[in-house]
Amino acid sequence: MQVLFDLFRHDTRLWKAYAITLQSHPTFAEYQDLLEALEERLTSVANMEDK
Repeated sequence: MQVLFDLFRHDTRLWKAYAITLQSHPTFAEYQDLLEALEERLTSVANMEDK
C-alpha cells in the first residue's frame, strides 16, 4: 500500500482515474478495502497540506 500511496499522493487526478477504473470492474471488488484505506490516507495528507 505504501508504494501506491507514494505514487498517488502528488497526483490526485491519477488517483481518481485509478480508483474509478478499479471500482468499475466487478473483478476488482476485492480491492474495495484497499481503495478505502488509500482514499482516507490521501485525503488526510491533502487536508494537512492545505493548512
